[in-house]
Amino acid sequence: MGKHRTAVVLTALALSLLGVAPAQADDANLPLIQGVVVDQFGNAVDNVNVEATRPTGEVAASSLTYASQWPHGPQHGYFFLAVGHKGDFALTFERSGFAPLEMDDVLVKRRLQRVSLGEITMTRLVPTTTTATLTDDSIPVGDRGEVTFKTVSKQVTPVPGEAKVTVDGDKVDTVTLKKGAGRLTLPRLGAGTHDVQVLFLGDPDTGVLPSKSKAVELTVTKKKKHHHRFVARPNAW
Repeated sequence: MGKHRTAVVLTALALSLLGVAPAQADDANLPLIQGVVVDQFGNAVDNVNVEATRPTGEVAASSLTYASQWPHGPQHGYFFLAVGHKGDFALTFERSGFAPLEMDDVLVKRRLQRVSLGEITMTRLVPTTTTATLTDDSIPVGDRGEVTFKTVSKQVTPVPGEAKVTVDGDKVDTVTLKKGAGRLTLPRLGAGTHDVQVLFLGDPDTGVLPSKSKAVELTVTKKKKHHHRFVARPNAW
């Protein structure tokens, strides 16, 4: 981390700990790029590291998003980058628990320009839980088992995306969830026990993360052979 970036980060953290809301950038910082970072649910996000780089790869400015003091009250998620000169910049946004974001071709045309980007959405990564259930735990050879499954999340309902179904570690099929749930008829399996598992693959648009169900055991039994016993009947005299 460079000296300038370190100073910006430490200053923002110190002000946050002291309960002080730094003001919005003034004209002394021009030219600058400013905006507000929100998540996919519309919540402003503080402590996002924002960095502006020139086409040469040189870092022009960096900052953490913070609660800026505006006339109507603190604006969380605010940042400004005093880039020093006009030019074309690429912005990167990083914070733990979020998908990294990049913005290319942010153009500062004039030396005293304030480029306002408005709200910039970062995707918050959302944990999920996947469960699987067999319609029947035991079936005879020749029959086909069936698995139903569901993926849930506290933040996203219903969960969108696809799930992969495996039997003994081998992929059987991929199913698109409907209202967070799915169902699949399994192929015919040989006699014995088989582990059936469902892997939800996640969805980058909503930020829901992959999750895997516990394996459920399907028993396939051999059909019993029927033995016919011959009974001798006495001759009728």
